[in-house]
Amino acid sequence: MSTSSHTPAILQEDDSRGIGKDSVPPADAFSVASTKKEPPPEKPESIRLRSLVLLSFWVIILFLGLPIWWKTTTIYRARLPLDQMMDWADGRACRPVFPLRISIEADSLQDHEAQHLLRTTQHALDDLNDFSAHHLRLQLSPPANATTSAEGVSKGGDEEEVALVIRLLPGTITKADLQSYSPILDVYYTPNQIPSSSSSSSSLATYIANTLQTMFAEEQAMIAYLLSTSSAPPERSPKALAPEVAESLAKWTTRSMKYSRTYHLTFSLFTPNATPSSWDIEAALEEHVKPLLKSFSSISNFTIDTQVQLYATPGVGGNVLKKEDLSGFINAAEWPLSPSIGGAPTVNFIVYVGDMEVEGGGKSWLIPQWGGVVIQSDISDLRPAMLTFSNQLMSLLGAPETGSLPLRLMTLVRRYHQSAFPKALQMVYTPPSSIYAKHAMD
Repeated sequence: MSTSSHTPAILQEDDSRGIGKDSVPPADAFSVASTKKEPPPEKPESIRLRSLVLLSFWVIILFLGLPIWWKTTTIYRARLPLDQMMDWADGRACRPVFPLRISIEADSLQDHEAQHLLRTTQHALDDLNDFSAHHLRLQLSPPANATTSAEGVSKGGDEEEVALVIRLLPGTITKADLQSYSPILDVYYTPNQIPSSSSSSSSLATYIANTLQTMFAEEQAMIAYLLSTSSAPPERSPKALAPEVAESLAKWTTRSMKYSRTYHLTFSLFTPNATPSSWDIEAALEEHVKPLLKSFSSISNFTIDTQVQLYATPGVGGNVLKKEDLSGFINAAEWPLSPSIGGAPTVNFIVYVGDMEVEGGGKSWLIPQWGGVVIQSDISDLRPAMLTFSNQLMSLLGAPETGSLPLRLMTLVRRYHQSAFPKALQMVYTPPSSIYAKHAMD
């Protein structure tokens, strides 16, 4: 009680003395004004130095840094030769030419007679050939004492191989015999067929020209078909092929497999029961297939595997297979057929043990771009099946269907060389005669 009664008196006393919350200090109160010390004046040399540093910095940024940044961040756009590229795309850049060198051995003729026969035969060939892209060039072989190749194909001084050798041999009748194991054509003539130096043509030259034109007609048609389906300009396109020839070549391109540097071959034996459980496939491949594959070594490599499948039932039934049943004969759901291995196309060859036959009497057929099938009741002799597979393999690779085996092989190799190396159109290939001898098909 006493404390609360004295508090108002103290506050009143303080207010009377002028000391309160809102009181103003007396005029004679001591005050200290804070003052800031200014830096000394900057020298002109320092100002000039600072200006030079700033100027140098921006000069480096503008004249060195900015160009380097622009150069290192700009996407490079090369100047393309569009005109030349369009010429190549339209087929106007170069004229396709496929020359074939044919050597003539005329040891029985005098030198001037052989030279004149060569000229007249070349003129006859040029008159028959209406497709200038495929040109047969004749040349005389060196004398018998000159260097020749092992298989009898002579080479000139430029060491260029020839596609065919023509041997002129005296005889009683005029005939031509193409050897089945090497690219040699024996032409027999009678003495009165030798052209005189004053004649511009002869029956022997015409006969040789017609024979050569017939031999290489399919290869010429194949090249003409390929050029007709390309982007070549009209003035360089070959003449139109006959409808039946064009249809046959269309089937040829559909049947052939796409070119690959490596192919995988699978030889399979399928039997509907428990026998036979083995077959002598290794010896058959060594004798009939591998020598053929060796002749393709310059264009493709081949790998081989084999298999045997017991209790394999075909996709169709009956002893006589109709043509419409051939596509369903392969039982792909149950037969372990090899797929493409490592990206390389697989070619399947199947030997099926049974007494079935194709309507019309056939025992084998070709499946386009896939392989071939042979039905054989007795597998003790695999030679017929291997020869059939060899022929089917050549068809799948795109070889011609007619002609002797050496010429078919050489045409196939020339086709692949010309496709892979368009600047080396004169490249030809002649496999050893020993390979031809193993695979000559009568």
